[in-house]
This record gives sequence, structure tokens and C-alpha cells, in this order.
Amino acid sequence: MRYKIKKRYIVIAAVNAAALLSAGVLTMRGNALAKSQYYNYAAERWKGDSDESFSQISCFISNEADFNINNAKTTFYQIQNKLVDASYDFSGEHRWIAQAYSAPLGVERVGCDMERKAEADVTAVGGDFFLFHEFRLLDGCFFDDGDLMKDGAVIDRELAWQLYGSDNVVGMNIYINNVKMYISGVIETPSTEPEKKCIGSKPMAYISYESAGLIKSSDTSSDFTMSDSMYEDYDMPQTNNQDKFSKVTCYELIMPDPVENFALNYVGELFKETYVKDKTMKIVRNTGRFEPEKMAKNFSKLYKSTIIDDSVAYPFWENASRVAEFRLSYIFFARRSIMMIPLLTAAWFIFLLARTYRRRKSYIKRTIAIKTDRLWHRLKNIKKNSGQHPE
Repeated sequence: MRYKIKKRYIVIAAVNAAALLSAGVLTMRGNALAKSQYYNYAAERWKGDSDESFSQISCFISNEADFNINNAKTTFYQIQNKLVDASYDFSGEHRWIAQAYSAPLGVERVGCDMERKAEADVTAVGGDFFLFHEFRLLDGCFFDDGDLMKDGAVIDRELAWQLYGSDNVVGMNIYINNVKMYISGVIETPSTEPEKKCIGSKPMAYISYESAGLIKSSDTSSDFTMSDSMYEDYDMPQTNNQDKFSKVTCYELIMPDPVENFALNYVGELFKETYVKDKTMKIVRNTGRFEPEKMAKNFSKLYKSTIIDDSVAYPFWENASRVAEFRLSYIFFARRSIMMIPLLTAAWFIFLLARTYRRRKSYIKRTIAIKTDRLWHRLKNIKKNSGQHPE
């Protein structure tokens, strides 16, 4: 009988050890998958050592909403005024808000100063786009809105190799639909498993809205030929070229979040009241997006992610994050289920202890009294032998 009891406890201990080990493995796997979608952690990078709480918000907007750069700038100032009302001081050097906006141009023709050509998936970007999308930079630097000239382009390694046979090409020229630009930086092609599933087969290029305006307004033929006009040096006109292409389908924001979901609720209400209608926008709070508890609860609602009931087209980075969410829901739900084993075991042992105490209450009390009395007499004798007397 004693052997059977001992064997039972050995099995229980082994099962619980296996459960805890499995939960640990799932936790590491889930955390690694979540961290690989670094785009969702821009607020943490922005915050640095500050004690202020910040949230990252993304708004994905359909073409039907007709949201543009002017709307994005207006939104920025509306949010700034809201924070001023909440006692945030914008007079100092500290930046409380960061924003970025972008829109796809689609697949465009790309040439270079050599007899090579390619097609690339081109995206117009503005604001602090490369703050949010911290691509791995292989060479050069990112461009931003503060640059005097707006003809820089950031391309990925694949496009650099297709055009020049190298990724050491910073400063060299590229021509997108006959518009000349220079390569300001070369980035690594996003390579996580979710990103590979969503990024498409074409290499990537990121350009300014000013360059996008020139591209969309330039006359191009349907044939892809390396004509002399491809090598013309297009000077950036003094006019605002972004008026020729000002569409925004992805608006991203980092702002203080003094109360949980303050940023999410305010931005959502602002967009819905001002710019968008039902099913023409999707708003996401990237900060805390992959929290284990949230992902485990999301498991019961996974069917909703397979139903597309809006007209929003998501960029690859958001689709990759959604793939990660789908997988993390399984991972953290499995972890939660496995952790039920040690929790139930602990509850079972507590029940056994309580039952044993109820059955042997008088014996336990008597034993405690005897032990306490013996301890008291022992201490009394020690003090007596040392010349001290207990009170």
C-alpha cells in the first residue's frame, strides 16, 4: 500500500514537472514571436527612460475615406491641443507626439545607371516613418521630412542587387517611372516567418510624398524601356508635389497615455467623428498587443479574424502582426491550459491538507500544545542555567 502511494506521488510530480517545463518553453516561444514583430514596440523605443506612459496607435484607412496628408497634419494638431488641455507642456524640447503616414503606390518600374531594370513595390512615407519601422539598415541612412531635398529613396537589399549587383550602393541613382532619385539607404528585407508570408514577391522601395507626386504626374509609357528620359535629372519643383499624391492609408501615432486606453479611445473617436465611416477604418493599439493574457482570451474569438467585413487594405507589417496574433493565441491558450495541471494539483493538495486537519484536529492541537510546552521548559532551563530568570 505504501509503495502504491509513493508511486502515485512520483507520477504526479513528474506530470507537474513536465507541465511546468512545457509552459516555460511555450512562454519563450511566444515572447520570441511577439518581439520579432518589432514594429509594435515603437512606443517603448520612443519612451526610453521616461516615466511617462506612452501608447502606439495605428489607423488603417480605406481609399473610400479620402484621408490625406492635410488631414494627418490637422489630426496631429488636434491631438496636441488635447494634450495641452491635459496639462502637457509643448514649449520645451521634449517631443510628446510622433506621427507617421504612408500609402502604397503599387508596383512601379525601377531603373538605374546600368543596363538593368526591375519592378518594386513602392510606398510613399512621411513623418517619422522610420522611427516606427526600424528596419535593419545595411548601408546609408533613412531620410526624413527635415531633409532639404526630398529625392532620397530607401530600398531593400534584393532591389539593390537586382539593379547594381551589390548592397553597397548608397548615393547611386535609381529611376522610378523616369523620375530620378538617389539611394539614401539600403535595408535588410524583413525576414521573420510572418513577414515572409505577407510581404509579397517584389522588392521594396520607400520614397517621400514629394517624389511620389512626381512619379504619379510623370508621363510614362506602357513599355519598360531604358529611354534617355529615364536619365534626366528631375529637379524638385518649388511647388508642393505632395498635392499630386497625398493619399494616406496608414496613419501611425505615439502619444502619452496617462489613463489606460486614453489614446486609443480619443483617436478612435476623433477619426470616426471627422474622417471615416463604418467599415472604412481599423484602429489598433500596438502597445500591449501581444500580452499573453490578451492572446489567450483571443483564442475563443479567432473565427472573427477569418471574416473580412471592411474595405481596409492592410500593409504587410500589419498583416504580419495579425499572423503573429493568430499563432500567439494558440501558444498562450495552450500555456494557460497546461498551467491548469499544477494549479489543480496545488488545489488538490490544499484540499487534502484541509481534510486531514478536520479529521485530526484534536490530535494536531494536542501535539502542538505538547511541543510548545516542551519548548517553553527548555528555554526556561537555559535561562536558569545562565543566571537569568524568565518573566
